[in-house]
Amino acid sequence: MCNDEDRKRRRFLTVKQAADELNRDERSIWRAIEEADLVSHKFGGSTRIDRRDLDDYIERNRRKRLGKTETPPKKPPPKSDDEEPHQKHRIVSRADAGR
Repeated sequence: MCNDEDRKRRRFLTVKQAADELNRDERSIWRAIEEADLVSHKFGGSTRIDRRDLDDYIERNRRKRLGKTETPPKKPPPKSDDEEPHQKHRIVSRADAGR
């Protein structure tokens, strides 16, 4: 097994290394690659994953997960007509503009 220093230096990971970092099985990584959720690169006959692409994948999935559990922000109550009369606009046609 590699130590943390080796992981920091390694830019391209094998599918197995990426799976180990995410605590997933290799099949999950392959599925993400096939579904174009995770970018991979071919070097000769081996598939590698750029660490930056893996970090992007992690961040996108974190946002998806948070998006499902977060409650949407509350809308402010509607303002009455008396509060801000300067925001009302009158539509004027070209025929009325000359009057």
